[in-house]
Amino acid sequence: MHHSIENFDPYLFQTWSLNAIKALQFEWDNVIYRLPKQWRARMIRPLIKLNAKMSCWGRWQKFPARLLELKTDLLLFHPWYAVLEILRHEIAHQIVDECFAGLDEPPHGPKFREVCLLLGSNPAASGTCPPLDQRLFAEEEEGLSEESKLVVKVRKLLALSKSANQHEAEQALLKARELSEKYELSLDEQESGSEFYMVSLGKALSRSDIVEVIISNILQDFYNVMIIWYAVPDLLNEKKQKILMVHGTKSNIKIATYTYDCIKRQIEQSWLNLLASKSGIKSGVRAKRDFAIGLLRGFRKALEKEQPEAEVNALVLQRRAHLEDFYHRLHPCIRKSSSKGPKCDKELLRAGEKVGRKLTLHPGLEADPSLPKRLNP
Repeated sequence: MHHSIENFDPYLFQTWSLNAIKALQFEWDNVIYRLPKQWRARMIRPLIKLNAKMSCWGRWQKFPARLLELKTDLLLFHPWYAVLEILRHEIAHQIVDECFAGLDEPPHGPKFREVCLLLGSNPAASGTCPPLDQRLFAEEEEGLSEESKLVVKVRKLLALSKSANQHEAEQALLKARELSEKYELSLDEQESGSEFYMVSLGKALSRSDIVEVIISNILQDFYNVMIIWYAVPDLLNEKKQKILMVHGTKSNIKIATYTYDCIKRQIEQSWLNLLASKSGIKSGVRAKRDFAIGLLRGFRKALEKEQPEAEVNALVLQRRAHLEDFYHRLHPCIRKSSSKGPKCDKELLRAGEKVGRKLTLHPGLEADPSLPKRLNP
């Protein structure tokens, strides 16, 4: 439900606003830090302001104002990744104005698009263009495009995890991967003007969660996306939390999103099934974690058994190069870290892995009469 600003507690709203400005300043610094040295020398942090009455989502006003404004509603009602897309767009305008003074080009001309490419920014994210979350996750209608047909099919496929048949969702997860790979082969997204995006999955976490990390690695290794754990602000508490960000094309991000939700549901349901079927099983957060780690190990082994066809794999690798270029433009200073992982209960690990390894891939899914009609590739 959309609320007006007047409905917020004045003290809390003031605190929120100050924290929002600090967070936007931090993101501005991050973008400028990775610019070429000769550009960076000309950039001075502008006045960053929230404006509740703007008709557009973002606006850059050049010297003498040197003001970067974002619409207040953008930060109140949209996820941080949508804020970042528009912020980077306005920063690109600032870079063109301050590093290429006297350039005789329209606002969204060649130099602006060149800067956007360098930043991994979207040159179209301006004016009244809907924020990224609305553009990516609006309801699709059947028949609009081959991409929409694929995404609708995968979403329905993974919705089978809500059924009583414990194996249907497991089959659906593998089928989702197969469909996405066939789609990579059948539709040349790069040549049809496809774009890459960054969006968040799941909830922001105050501390690392090994189960979430394993799920994110599965998505990156098998579902044609790249991942990073990104620090996002809690604007009421002035704290940083980590959230999973996925990068990819619109269709692959949606498939990864539905797959993530499906895996999470299956962990919950399989854990409840285990507790109900066996007496003496340890319960609690740690026991559930150990079981989930085992289940995900088994699931990964099932995925590894289903190797894509050679021509599909070659095309996926070619597309991956374009995705990696986009990813490193957004995160040029990325660092990898690793750990040994937690000590786990071996019995629960085996129980989880046994469930995860039962995954099988079928040419199609035979649904019972109460479910939607059969889904074919």
